[in-house]
Amino acid sequence: SVTTRELRRLQTAVETPDRLTAEDLDQVKETAVKLRGTDFMEKLREYASKERERARALDELLRSPSEAPKKSRSNDVEDTAWMAYL
Repeated sequence: SVTTRELRRLQTAVETPDRLTAEDLDQVKETAVKLRGTDFMEKLREYASKERERARALDELLRSPSEAPKKSRSNDVEDTAWMAYL
Protein backbone atom coordinates (compact mmCIF):
# COMPACT_ATOMS: atom_id res chain seq x y z
CA SER A 1 0.00 0.00 0.00
CA VAL A 2 1.09 3.57 -0.68
CA THR A 3 1.32 6.05 2.19
CA THR A 4 0.45 9.72 2.16
CA ARG A 5 4.13 10.58 2.54
CA GLU A 6 4.96 8.59 -0.59
CA LEU A 7 2.19 10.31 -2.52
CA ARG A 8 3.38 13.73 -1.35
CA ARG A 9 6.95 12.88 -2.38
CA LEU A 10 5.68 11.74 -5.79
CA GLN A 11 3.69 14.94 -6.23
CA THR A 12 6.73 17.03 -5.31
CA ALA A 13 8.79 15.07 -7.83
CA VAL A 14 6.29 15.87 -10.56
CA GLU A 15 5.95 19.56 -9.67
CA THR A 16 9.61 20.34 -8.93
CA PRO A 17 11.88 17.59 -10.24
CA ASP A 18 15.00 19.76 -9.83
CA ARG A 19 14.67 19.62 -6.03
CA LEU A 20 14.99 15.83 -5.81
CA THR A 21 17.97 14.32 -4.05
CA ALA A 22 19.38 10.95 -5.08
CA GLU A 23 17.68 9.33 -2.08
CA ASP A 24 14.34 10.95 -2.92
CA LEU A 25 14.68 9.79 -6.51
CA ASP A 26 15.12 6.17 -5.39
CA GLN A 27 12.08 6.44 -3.12
CA VAL A 28 10.02 8.03 -5.91
CA LYS A 29 10.97 5.14 -8.21
CA GLU A 30 9.83 2.63 -5.57
CA THR A 31 6.51 4.45 -5.20
CA ALA A 32 6.06 4.56 -8.98
CA VAL A 33 6.59 0.79 -9.15
CA LYS A 34 3.87 0.31 -6.52
CA LEU A 35 1.49 2.55 -8.46
CA ARG A 36 2.23 1.17 -11.92
CA GLY A 37 -0.99 0.08 -13.59
CA THR A 38 -3.28 2.07 -11.27
CA ASP A 39 -5.62 4.93 -12.12
CA PHE A 40 -3.67 7.21 -9.81
CA MET A 41 -0.61 7.35 -12.08
CA GLU A 42 -2.73 8.25 -15.08
CA LYS A 43 -4.50 11.00 -13.15
CA LEU A 44 -1.16 12.30 -11.88
CA ARG A 45 0.17 12.47 -15.44
CA GLU A 46 -2.96 14.31 -16.59
CA TYR A 47 -2.63 16.77 -13.70
CA ALA A 48 1.03 17.45 -14.48
CA SER A 49 0.23 17.95 -18.16
CA LYS A 50 -2.56 20.41 -17.36
CA GLU A 51 -0.30 22.31 -14.96
CA ARG A 52 2.40 22.66 -17.63
CA GLU A 53 -0.22 23.86 -20.12
CA ARG A 54 -1.60 26.42 -17.65
CA ALA A 55 1.89 27.68 -16.87
CA ARG A 56 2.61 28.05 -20.58
CA ALA A 57 -0.67 29.93 -21.14
CA LEU A 58 0.03 32.22 -18.19
CA ASP A 59 3.53 32.89 -19.48
CA GLU A 60 2.14 33.82 -22.91
CA LEU A 61 -0.46 36.06 -21.30
CA LEU A 62 2.16 37.87 -19.25
CA ARG A 63 4.46 38.32 -22.26
CA SER A 64 1.84 39.70 -24.64
CA PRO A 65 1.29 43.45 -24.47
CA SER A 66 -2.24 44.41 -23.66
CA GLU A 67 -3.86 47.78 -23.58
CA ALA A 68 -5.16 48.98 -20.26
CA PRO A 69 -8.74 50.18 -20.32
CA LYS A 70 -8.88 53.95 -20.50
CA LYS A 71 -10.73 55.86 -17.82
CA SER A 72 -13.59 57.98 -18.88
CA ARG A 73 -13.56 61.67 -18.12
CA SER A 74 -16.52 61.34 -15.73
CA ASN A 75 -14.54 58.98 -13.46
CA ASP A 76 -11.79 61.59 -13.11
CA VAL A 77 -14.36 64.16 -11.98
CA GLU A 78 -15.92 61.69 -9.55
CA ASP A 79 -12.49 60.77 -8.15
CA THR A 80 -11.63 64.44 -7.62
CA ALA A 81 -14.95 65.08 -5.89
CA TRP A 82 -14.50 62.01 -3.71
CA MET A 83 -10.98 63.05 -2.67
CA ALA A 84 -12.24 66.56 -1.85
CA TYR A 85 -14.93 65.00 0.33
CA LEU A 86 -12.32 63.01 2.27
